[in-house]
Amino acid sequence: MWDWKDRFVNEGSFGDTSDEVLNHLCEYLMSRTPLEPRAMKAKVERGHEIATAVVLCDLHYPYVHYGALEIARAVIADWKPNLVILNGDTCDWEELSSFAKNPHPESTFQQHINEVKQLLVDLRSACPEAAWIFVPGNHEEGRLRRYLWTVATALASLDCLRVESLLDLAGLGYAYAPDGVYLTPEMIVAHGDRVTNSLGGGSAQSARKEVIDYGISTVTAHTHKGGFYLRRDTRGYKGGYEGFSLCDADAMQAAGVTRKLSPGKKLDYHLGFWRIDYHTEGEAFGAVPVTIVDNGQRTFAIVCGEEYSA
Repeated sequence: MWDWKDRFVNEGSFGDTSDEVLNHLCEYLMSRTPLEPRAMKAKVERGHEIATAVVLCDLHYPYVHYGALEIARAVIADWKPNLVILNGDTCDWEELSSFAKNPHPESTFQQHINEVKQLLVDLRSACPEAAWIFVPGNHEEGRLRRYLWTVATALASLDCLRVESLLDLAGLGYAYAPDGVYLTPEMIVAHGDRVTNSLGGGSAQSARKEVIDYGISTVTAHTHKGGFYLRRDTRGYKGGYEGFSLCDADAMQAAGVTRKLSPGKKLDYHLGFWRIDYHTEGEAFGAVPVTIVDNGQRTFAIVCGEEYSA
């Protein structure tokens, strides 16, 4: 038995406190009943089917960051999700852009289409049992529509010049979702059209706007940033998740297909993607980001205790 009285007196913890007070203190401490740990009441909920979706955004072929893309393919192969969504701007299609462009491209528009189709085949091979969905972005539907409506108006009505036809999405095993995908009644995956703050920008700024626009949780792209924004109102919590990107910011900057920065500055683009786990019949979901790092020498990500590198 620990001698409380001797300890306090010998160490001078109580100074000139009387023996009577010390005796009372020792009796009190020895009479206390040890506290039992509180029983854990949280439990794993059963009876709900949980599905997993992986959302990949903004590849901007031919300016794909192939190291990041290989990591995404490896993670998808390991996770075996139920659903993989390419959430817009998989193609850059600078040939159709209204902005100034290189008049001597290294390949033709048809070559780009063929190469994107091969890219889609390679991606799907990582998990062919999953459902794969192609959501168009402003670089696909937006640029194609503007070009047809302003330059080639006589061809605008041709079915063969629609995005899903040009890429043969059905033949490659992809569903086409021009309006996005509802994972639950309370969460949509869509490319989005909001941008960051004009005074500087940063992650999660467009996510906030998208949540307010849709009124539900969102997974959006367009800004090439990763981040999330949470909002609580009378209907509960909502989350806005910015989908990162899988494009090579340095290659895009060197090619002049994005906004020009002064030499020495870097585009604030973030590599990565989201995993969304959700009730197939309900509104509950969980979101997990996968951040990919390119340090100039190698590309890597730490995912669930495992390191993936390329």
